[in-house]
Amino acid sequence: MCIFGWSSAALVCAHGGGNPGTSCDNIAHSEEEYIHPSPQSEIDESALHFAEVWTLFARRARSGEVSRQAGLTLACSHVTWPILNSAFLIDAVADADDLRHRLQSAEQFFAARHLGWMFFPCESWMPDPLRGSVPQICAEFGLLRIMNMVGMVASGPTQPLRPLPSLEFRTTPREPVRIALAEVNAAAYQLPREIALEPINVEDLWADDAVGFVGYAEGQPVTSACVVVNRNVLYVALVATRPDCRNQGYAETAIRFGLEAMRKRTALQRTILHATPAGLKLYEQMGYRAVANFPAYLTLAH
Repeated sequence: MCIFGWSSAALVCAHGGGNPGTSCDNIAHSEEEYIHPSPQSEIDESALHFAEVWTLFARRARSGEVSRQAGLTLACSHVTWPILNSAFLIDAVADADDLRHRLQSAEQFFAARHLGWMFFPCESWMPDPLRGSVPQICAEFGLLRIMNMVGMVASGPTQPLRPLPSLEFRTTPREPVRIALAEVNAAAYQLPREIALEPINVEDLWADDAVGFVGYAEGQPVTSACVVVNRNVLYVALVATRPDCRNQGYAETAIRFGLEAMRKRTALQRTILHATPAGLKLYEQMGYRAVANFPAYLTLAH
């Protein structure tokens, strides 16, 4: 899936509930989650759009704020869902002391607001000798690595490899569609409904440059995708499908529909997203290339 959620095990860690015996220490990280980075220009492009789209979400949130300090962009939507209170590197990290300085600044920022938060460092912006130590340094600030996000890019549309289902699509900013968008994501990512509604059911978030698409089957919302126009690319987020509706091509249909609609509006072809391991294969089949790793760290102190 595209970024905006995490595994059920990570949710257990984040919210302190779930099945007895599920431990944060047992979240496994397969080597298959990692990719070989692309040329530096594409890596920088991926990092830039990641931070800028989250900045857009924060600026349009009801009580959001954005701060640039200590080599970080802090995009804070001031919501319960930690992924929307996030820290991003502005530039390359020099050494361990530099990383600690940046993380201390982020920790103080979010602690002052009593918010859980996430850190998405671009792995290629870490010097080689430091990379193996990053999880331990992050742990000093209460951050647990929960997965590896992969920045991906595609230059234009490709033909589907399989027949796709026919769905009815409705778009934001209409409130019933915003609510459906939140409910699909809540179901897909095992979130309480209220936590998803808080950042998504916000009228000011949705405009000509940020559109949510909800796919309906037999009148019921089953899948979603969001497309944001950022600079010269189309950024894909909020890709989700209800658990009981998966493996039917709904997510691919939603992404393709949303991108086609925004391409007609903007004439832009290039598209970027940041994928969870679960979504990598689908995106590769859709013509996306992996360009950079962004390990995802979640704070547990909230």
